[in-house]
Amino acid sequence: MARIPAWVGPLSLTCAVCCSSPAMHARSDHVAAPPPPPPAATVATIAGGEPGPTSGPDAPSVVADEPDPPSQQLQLARDIWQRLDQTHNTCPDSYDYHPEGGLRMFACHLRALVPYRTLHEASGLSVFLSGPHTDTELSLTSDKSFGYYNPELVRWMVEHLVPGAHDSAFRAATQGHYDTYVRPLTRIFYGTHQKLEQHPDCFERERKKYLAALKRGVPRDYLEKYFYFMNPKFCSNPEGGYKAFSRDGFDAGWDGNVTKTCVGFWIRRSVDHTDQEFFRGLQKLVHSYDPGLEREMQSARF
Repeated sequence: MARIPAWVGPLSLTCAVCCSSPAMHARSDHVAAPPPPPPAATVATIAGGEPGPTSGPDAPSVVADEPDPPSQQLQLARDIWQRLDQTHNTCPDSYDYHPEGGLRMFACHLRALVPYRTLHEASGLSVFLSGPHTDTELSLTSDKSFGYYNPELVRWMVEHLVPGAHDSAFRAATQGHYDTYVRPLTRIFYGTHQKLEQHPDCFERERKKYLAALKRGVPRDYLEKYFYFMNPKFCSNPEGGYKAFSRDGFDAGWDGNVTKTCVGFWIRRSVDHTDQEFFRGLQKLVHSYDPGLEREMQSARF
């Protein structure tokens, strides 16, 4: 399977950047693609769910219309949102699950619209503070390091990559693109975040395990156990795997292949301390386009 950059991730189009070591994406055709100022990882998904309504109590909330012409950065984000139906798989060696795939395939599609280097060029900021990557290239061969995001860059993304949050007409025009191409991955990112937050002991244990694995070299299949992360019994038996969960809830109705990459993303973001800012962007995306999901996530207990 070809290794593809995943710099756009938990904010589905808001976080449009979800880069990591290859081990954290091994054996998965899912990754986020690279859109400079688009949406993001954006990223969470609870099985099922209908496209967001455009009117009524579940209609996306509207923020005041944007009075002035969009900035160059916002215009780039707007262009990407408007062209989400024009992408194609730029990773021919990977099976195309899009739009139901994870970070890897999301990135493979977004890369058809904009290259990774555009993120640095549009923001004027370094993408990472440390790690194996540069502002123009991603290195996905390291098993002992990963990219530590520049918090200023993440804040820039949150402010610029969801133009629909400030323009009700644009939001309405791109609601269909969100529902079709962004929502599935967004729901998984949101759901996995909520479960990790609701089980802090479990989260901290997995975080420490990952840090220990980095010192030894992260195995290529490290994320596989998180296929079952949304199973209610995972935190009490994290190493149970297929034997424990195949006949006892399996992946709890979530797509385990996507779930495992999202869990890996949040663990890495907790290590580089950008998790809260990425989640702020995810909330902004969902509040703008998917208030029904917002309420669902706020009341859900995992």
